Amino acid sequence: HDGVDLKATPGTTFRPIKAGRVIYVRDTFDTYEYKKDSYGNKVIVRTTLDDGSILDLHYNHMDEVFVRVGDEIDTNAARESVVPHLHVKAQVTVNGVPVTKKDNRNNPALYMNSVILGNGLVVSNPCIINY
Repeated sequence: HDGVDLKATPGTTFRPIKAGRVIYVRDTFDTYEYKKDSYGNKVIVRTTLDDGSILDLHYNHMDEVFVRVGDEIDTNAARESVVPHLHVKAQVTVNGVPVTKKDNRNNPALYMNSVILGNGLVVSNPCIINY
C-alpha cells in the first residue's frame, strides 16, 4: 500500500497537509465511482521541504475537487471532499530523482501532526476536519 487511508464519510472536507502549488487535478469521476480506478478523483500538491527536496502529496478518492492546476493552497484551505476515505500518498524527489517507494521519506504520516493507530484510526490529524 503506497499511502495512508483516513476514514471519512461522503462530503467530509479536509485541509492540505502542507501548503504548496497544485500540479495535477483529475475530476472526472462521480461519487463512489472511484472504484473503477485505484485513485479516482485526485489532486497533487507540490511543496519544497526545508532540505530542498520536493514533496508531492497526492490526495485521492475525492468526490469533488475545488482547486485547479497552478493554484497556491495553504493548510487553511478546506474545500475538497472525500468518499468514503481519503488516501494520502507522498513522493519525495531529491535533485530531480524520485526516492524509492520503500524510502521512509515517502511515508505521508511523517508530514501529518498525528498518530496513526494500528486499526487505522488517526488521532489529532489536522488533515480531516469532520470525522
